[in-house]
Amino acid sequence: MKPVFIVLAAVVFAVLVLAVAFSTDQADTGGPSIEANVEAVMEGVSVVASRDGKVLWKLRTDHAVMPSGGSMARLGTVDMEVPAEGLVIKANSGVYDMASRDLRLAGGVVADTGQLVLHSESAIFNASTGEVVSNDDVLVEGSGFTVKGRGFWARGKEVRIIEKVEAQVE
Repeated sequence: MKPVFIVLAAVVFAVLVLAVAFSTDQADTGGPSIEANVEAVMEGVSVVASRDGKVLWKLRTDHAVMPSGGSMARLGTVDMEVPAEGLVIKANSGVYDMASRDLRLAGGVVADTGQLVLHSESAIFNASTGEVVSNDDVLVEGSGFTVKGRGFWARGKEVRIIEKVEAQVE
């Protein structure tokens, strides 16, 4: 009987040692454990930035992916309004940096003021200043004219093409 008891005691002891070894890396909070380095995926996201009850900008995206502990959010299709500037910006994707408040847009960027429509492959919207900038090729269409160039700075209805400017009046 003693050999069976010793073997049984050894098995129970081994199980206890393994159970303790595998549970020491997880804090017992009483709830489900959350693994580090997990991405949070949000779908159908709307973000409204306001100050003193006044809407500064509204951003909608079909999804946002935020890495655990990160300050960047990868966005799907972007649709953004800046009401004070009368500006609507659309892009195929974006990355929002929560620290700098920059929104990097990529893929078919279109900025529409109602009077001007700007097209570029990428752009950066600075939420602090309301400026949109890019070093890529740009096409600006307005009533009766088209301007092409490389690189731009824009704020509201003001657009500056940086270089290689070509204008066409219709």
